[in-house]
Amino acid sequence: MGIDWKMFPMKLHYFLRFSGVGPLMPFLPVIVRQKGIPVHYVGAIWTVLSMVSLGVKAFTGPLSDHLKAHRAVMASCISFLAAALSCIYFIPDLSPPHAPPGAKDSHGLSATDEVTVEYLLSRTEFWFLLACLLIQFCCQSASVTLQEALCYQLLGNASQDFGKQRLWGSLGWGFGAVTGGLMVDWYSQGKDQKDYWPAYVMTFLFLMMDVMVVCSLKFSASSSKITCAAVFNVLSQPSTVIILIATLVLGASCSTVDTFQLMLVEDLMEPNYPYLKILEGLMLGVQCLLSEVPLFFVAGRFIKKFGYFNAYFTSLMVFCLRFVLLSVFNNAWWFLVVQLLHGLSFSLAYASLTSYASNIAPPGTDATMQAVFGIAYFGGGGVGSFVVGNLFHSLGGKTAFLMTGLFCGGFGILFHIVRLLLFSHGAAYQALKTTENR
Repeated sequence: MGIDWKMFPMKLHYFLRFSGVGPLMPFLPVIVRQKGIPVHYVGAIWTVLSMVSLGVKAFTGPLSDHLKAHRAVMASCISFLAAALSCIYFIPDLSPPHAPPGAKDSHGLSATDEVTVEYLLSRTEFWFLLACLLIQFCCQSASVTLQEALCYQLLGNASQDFGKQRLWGSLGWGFGAVTGGLMVDWYSQGKDQKDYWPAYVMTFLFLMMDVMVVCSLKFSASSSKITCAAVFNVLSQPSTVIILIATLVLGASCSTVDTFQLMLVEDLMEPNYPYLKILEGLMLGVQCLLSEVPLFFVAGRFIKKFGYFNAYFTSLMVFCLRFVLLSVFNNAWWFLVVQLLHGLSFSLAYASLTSYASNIAPPGTDATMQAVFGIAYFGGGGVGSFVVGNLFHSLGGKTAFLMTGLFCGGFGILFHIVRLLLFSHGAAYQALKTTENR
């Protein structure tokens, strides 16, 4: 089997892009807490920024379709993403009132007991941090929409092969997370807290290389005229409405993993545990390399055989199992086993929602439809960050994950019942270009 040179630049983009964000983005909630922001405020910040980024996503998708400027907008987003992430390193920690600069709690984090909203709003460091995070959220959200639209445009009629392209992103994420974790632990030896400087350097270098790759991408944009009526007609289909609601829940579930999983690890382990970042890096490595990559490879065949609804239902129930297991174990090293469920929860869901969006998109609206589903996904993520953040703060991490898991399971059962009722009343999947397996 020869190399598919047409899709090679897209594979390279995915690898470089996720090798760039892998060393840093999984640790951002931990980094922000280390800088002195309490965990429930971290959840609230993630919620607000997620919601703001939805406006950018809603704007950049249709704008790129209208101007046929997907490549230029995407390269700009990645450049600003690299700049924003790099600047976070240079923002000083926020010491709470009446505490000496650099004061730490029992986990080696900046002391946060006396931090209030009023205090945060009065600190210049907080506003700089918020600005960097806002740019990061907006550019990340917009560039994800555009990269999936570009990938499906390049694939043409072979949309079932999306997972085989996206798995290179998982390889990059796993490489970046594991390598970054090892380098951070090595670089932080003898220091009072983790120093993420190697991760910031990796992020900047890989993302700058990715910008050059994106600028070289070649594809042909559709010349079809875009009409709001065509988009609305597709989105008003009962099957699409139900899938969008489920996408909200899956977005909340994925956000829970991204934002709070490593916080749970750090709360379970002993203070100043010497192999903490190695453990977290291994978790992300197992998550990506042993689970996410294989599922992306077979996701197209799974969807073709079982259909979109069954793929969504499977992801919801596996998220339920995953969160319940995370709430049970007291030793975070067992989380390495739980990470093997990541493929059936995240990868299958993500391949399904992007493929569904591509299949139902009227000609010339690829980025627009990816933006709509992205808004549902990241909007759900914002709500999830807020709710789980408050549960984490008030009830503890284990209880927060248990309640989130039970919610996923309950919604999954309801989703399946609605799906059966939809079929029993003869509701057709008119929006789909492919046949849904019943």
